[in-house]
Amino acid sequence: MTKNHNPEMQRVLANHYHGLAYTTNYGFCVKTGGKITAAVVENVTCETLERITYCERNAESHGGFYGLRMLNSKATMQYILEIATETYEIGTYAEFENGFAEYRANGNKGNRGDYFEDIFASLMNGVKPENRAACFTDCGDVIANGVHYQCKLYNATFTTENTIKKTYARMGIGA
Repeated sequence: MTKNHNPEMQRVLANHYHGLAYTTNYGFCVKTGGKITAAVVENVTCETLERITYCERNAESHGGFYGLRMLNSKATMQYILEIATETYEIGTYAEFENGFAEYRANGNKGNRGDYFEDIFASLMNGVKPENRAACFTDCGDVIANGVHYQCKLYNATFTTENTIKKTYARMGIGA
């Protein structure tokens, strides 16, 4: 994948994702200064999504689709911490990676994003939905006190052009 400074495609993907997502509440995994922090950001706007993401394009051999990814920069991470309503220090990056290795050693097949979802659910006294295969249009990644949250790691993909097209097709709507 290559970064693409195509602000129009970024705006299009952010608008579609924001409009389709079940929730506008997020649990962000922020990496700054060697530390990992969980940041709760509620009522995220489309403008905020545009500010914290960039557009990336798959190689033609992988479909050539655009993707909307978290901009893993110091400025972006600081901005997320500034707009957060709550923050929870998780530990150092090394501790996070060691915890992830233990998570995998215990038979969990998930990736770092799944691991963060488990941490976030614990921090928020929440739960992950029973149907983990549910689409982002149907529920959040974590539910705490009746509030749904999407969880995003510091280098997460929010969505891809292909995912948006498939979601609209599943809904019987042309994009």
